[in-house]
Amino acid sequence: MSLELSRQADRNDPTRLQININSTCYGHVLALIALLKAEGHDAAPMCKTRGEGQYTPPDFQPRTVTGLDGKPYVCTGVSHDALWCEGKQYDSIGRGNDSPDPIFDASGNRITGVPTWNEIPQQYWRPNNPPLPDAAPEPPTPQPPPAHIPYPGDPVWDAVGVTLFADYAEAGQSPNPQMGRWFGRTIWDATEGDETGTVLTVEASIAKHRPEWRQALGLP
Repeated sequence: MSLELSRQADRNDPTRLQININSTCYGHVLALIALLKAEGHDAAPMCKTRGEGQYTPPDFQPRTVTGLDGKPYVCTGVSHDALWCEGKQYDSIGRGNDSPDPIFDASGNRITGVPTWNEIPQQYWRPNNPPLPDAAPEPPTPQPPPAHIPYPGDPVWDAVGVTLFADYAEAGQSPNPQMGRWFGRTIWDATEGDETGTVLTVEASIAKHRPEWRQALGLP
């Protein structure tokens, strides 16, 4: 049942585990806790202490909590993927990432999280990881980075290069830093607009600036 709730939390916002950094993993934990509580379960985040892998939500203030052994511990953050439910500990994310940076496999593919519901055997419990008495606020979910969009103007800008290189060859000159000026001026007028604010076609911009660079090259 709770595996289905973990999957439901992921379906409700799949970007969290797709991004798979510590803040978005914790967002999944809180979403799952909300679903568990809606069904009447006693659920809470898991405290973490300094030196352990953890996520520290914005404005989170360390607080003293009573550990599983009855001793006081200073809670400095929360588990990014584990939680308490009905007095037991569960891991709610497979391949969950406790780093603020994305992780990648050996082939360079981004590693994403998977919703799970795996009970943590009691022999692995730590006394300094009790339930967090008051749930820490959910962090804002970062947006996935936009997909790379190829430069749509490349074939058009190449046309500038064809004409410019031909004129340099005609003048018997090798490419030099001043070429950047002619590329820049031509492309600027064709994207941002000329001195009157008029955006020219590439052909019109070449026709405007070509006499300038041909004059600088000593060409008629």
